[in-house]
Amino acid sequence: MTMILSVIVPTFNEERSIAACIASICDAAQPWSAEVLVVDGRSTDRTREILAGLQQKYPQLQVLDNPDRFQVNGLNVALKHAKGKYVVRCDAHSIYPPGYFSNFIDHFEQCGDASVGNIGSPYVTRNDANTPVKEGIAYAMSSPLGVGLSHRSSTASEKIRAVDTLLFGAWRREVFETVGFFDEQFVRGQDYEHNLRLRKHGLQVLMIPGAPFIYTTRSSFRNLRRMVYQYAYAKGQIMVKHRLAPNVRSMIPACALLSTPALMKLGMFNTTLAFYGAAVALESLRASVSRRSLGVGAGVLTAIPMMHVSHAVGVIVGVLDNLLLNGRSRSMTSTR
Repeated sequence: MTMILSVIVPTFNEERSIAACIASICDAAQPWSAEVLVVDGRSTDRTREILAGLQQKYPQLQVLDNPDRFQVNGLNVALKHAKGKYVVRCDAHSIYPPGYFSNFIDHFEQCGDASVGNIGSPYVTRNDANTPVKEGIAYAMSSPLGVGLSHRSSTASEKIRAVDTLLFGAWRREVFETVGFFDEQFVRGQDYEHNLRLRKHGLQVLMIPGAPFIYTTRSSFRNLRRMVYQYAYAKGQIMVKHRLAPNVRSMIPACALLSTPALMKLGMFNTTLAFYGAAVALESLRASVSRRSLGVGAGVLTAIPMMHVSHAVGVIVGVLDNLLLNGRSRSMTSTR
């Protein structure tokens, strides 16, 4: 029987979420001939033990070793083993609905367009900490004010549209023969860089409608700040490597930060800051009303400015580091 679907899942220390994730993947993969390739970065918790138990229930589940630990290395290990006609990347922090994979396969089969390189679908964010402030983090990460009109925005799923990148994605397996695997130079941002290469080869990156999956966000402000900084740093790194002109959305926070001295000199800083503060406060109020919780609003009020500043600093440092120091910064070595 021809293998139709390969689902690839990089993991490291996912004992809290891996069982529910794999169960949802295996249920959603029916009725396709499918393999589920979990590539573990030598977890130090019970992840491997839990996976061994899950293999008794799900014979399509294979556990592969990732000695380099980092997620990007794990993705390439999985791609080298994948046998399916279609490859879908999943995240161990997520839960996938019935029909999730069928939506991708049906789109590829029905559109018949060889120029489609990668497709992704909408998602909703949640926070496993289950506190109002932490729920505010999840809200901020899907707010257009927090992330712009990107694939992370709550407005991303309304129609088929071309995007610059996606959260995870689905590909015809042969596309990796055309553009190559993920670039292991990028501990963060490897998906953005790979989608950039797809688009350089004339292939489309599309967001399509469908039942959303549930994506668990960072559970603390510290982790959120670090994640946003690292992804922004990687964008700066990618700009330098590919001599890429940045898109406007990616540069708004950095330009705002860099313009601070000029705004001060022109006497416009306080007015600009007041407008910005009002916009964030309005979004915080909107969150409080929609979720009926002042705590959620407080989380949004903190998270959005933190995300903007972290993104601004990350892009600036990423560009300067790779222009002046040839990327010798150790900024990214602590991430998986």
